[in-house]
Amino acid sequence: MPLLYWPILQVLDKTTDDVSSEARELVDSATGLGILVLVLIVAVGAPIAEELFYRGLVLRAVEKRWSTAVGLVASTVLFGVAHLQGLQLPALLLFGAVAGTLTVRSGRLGPAILCHSGFNACTLFVLLVLDT
Repeated sequence: MPLLYWPILQVLDKTTDDVSSEARELVDSATGLGILVLVLIVAVGAPIAEELFYRGLVLRAVEKRWSTAVGLVASTVLFGVAHLQGLQLPALLLFGAVAGTLTVRSGRLGPAILCHSGFNACTLFVLLVLDT
């Protein structure tokens, strides 16, 4: 991600703190039991729900109608844009492409769900434990 963001941050005169600010605000607002709920939603619930929708429904429906490539692009773009996070869009698109490729190559949603869960869990770990 640092290589992906370096030129973008240079052009926009932003820092890595700007990229993580929305996630940081969410994590900082959680305390006690809220942290457990946040972890369950972000590392378990969201990956399952999002992969079922974007790769299980969108990718497969577009793939059947047009082609695998069009399905991959459509699900990737929809995934990125639906998060409504402008500065995070490049990373969301890259992750959407990875998850879509995992789904297409394996023919299953499991690898994309696990990858998504791992990515979100690592992000939470950094924000909750390492970035305090």
